[in-house]
Amino acid sequence: MQIGLLGKANVGKSTFFSAATQTPAQTGNFPFTTVRPNVGVAHVEARCPCGDLGVSHDLCSGGIRPVPVKLIDIAGLVPGAHRGRGLGNRFLDDARQASALIHVVDIAGATDIEGRPVPAGSHDPVQDVEFVREEFDQWFMQILMREWDKMGREVVQKKTGLAEGIARRFSGLGVEEHQVRRALKARGLLTAKPDDWSRDDRMGFVTALREETRPMLTAANKADLCKNLDAVGDAIPCSAEAELLLRRASDAGLVDYAPGSDGFVVRSGVA
Repeated sequence: MQIGLLGKANVGKSTFFSAATQTPAQTGNFPFTTVRPNVGVAHVEARCPCGDLGVSHDLCSGGIRPVPVKLIDIAGLVPGAHRGRGLGNRFLDDARQASALIHVVDIAGATDIEGRPVPAGSHDPVQDVEFVREEFDQWFMQILMREWDKMGREVVQKKTGLAEGIARRFSGLGVEEHQVRRALKARGLLTAKPDDWSRDDRMGFVTALREETRPMLTAANKADLCKNLDAVGDAIPCSAEAELLLRRASDAGLVDYAPGSDGFVVRSGVA
């Protein structure tokens, strides 16, 4: 699986990437530090079937196996990316590779909508969640509307099915026909003629298709600096900088720390 790290500029995506993959990535307190995507491998802990089978091997420890996942640290996003603003075209091209997304948000509200540093708490992180989803929806809308009238005629003339015709236009993103069909069903459009779709129908469909084909998890970064961790609904609080420091300290033999655990132990003899 390939997972894309995305979000506006300067929210700690590259630090998150380095902490997760232990791969060096350029970081900086200014927009567009990441221009070309960093690529690395992280590991997700999964229960290994070896215990059930009564066997042992070197791939797991204590019944837990690390499963490799490819991470892509995508260039920072700004409003209007779907129109080519900022590094929008490059961002969207890089995002094609990912089958799932982690949206890194500055939960402390210490960066404005353009990714510029501002006093902590002065920016609403909910705006960041909304604009990133909006950018993806608008990108999908552009793809959907290419030759929309032509596709509508093909559907009416039964030269193609609705789900098949839409899937063909999204093939560059690896979208499958069954995913299009589920999105159509979710919006009650499975048997609707394209000519009868309203703009709300089209917008609702591309949102459903984005959720179906690019599931997105929100990582509430800089949680250690935030007073209101409930600011962004079901986001998962994290501190990429703290995680990176702990992993480096563990590698240096200063602490005993398992990535993702809720505590660590300073080794004896370490001042």
